[in-house]
Amino acid sequence: MTKRRKITSIETGITEAIKILKDQGVSDVTKKSASFLRKCSDPDLEQQIQHKDSIAIDLACIEKGKVPPMLLAHQSMLDKKMESIKRNYASVSDTIMKLTVRLGKLVDVTNKSLHPESEGGQLISKEESEEILNAIKSLEEKILKLKLSVKE
Repeated sequence: MTKRRKITSIETGITEAIKILKDQGVSDVTKKSASFLRKCSDPDLEQQIQHKDSIAIDLACIEKGKVPPMLLAHQSMLDKKMESIKRNYASVSDTIMKLTVRLGKLVDVTNKSLHPESEGGQLISKEESEEILNAIKSLEEKILKLKLSVKE
């Protein structure tokens, strides 16, 4: 029974290369048997294709006028990782923006509370103190979110 493989995997690249080059062609360029390479295309087995063999296979496919399947597999895996990095960057960037807004609110609330014409004058009233503490709590929540985003 045929095993399912991820579309963007080295294993799928090997399977495609064997379809393109046939058993003999793969054996000729890698100096390894097609059965060994089939084992390399099984994600449940230990065998892994060597980098030099991946390149040799892709070069042979290009010579036949075909798309290099190993390169496509590598490119797909790299693209997937780059996307996750971009999403993580967007999340961190968004969190920093919100953190800046909340920091601005904390500064604003604190400055108003310390103004001589505020409710408590230069002393901070109970209401002003609660407002400052709420602004600090809001800022701390965003700092925690930033820490978690960076940690991922």
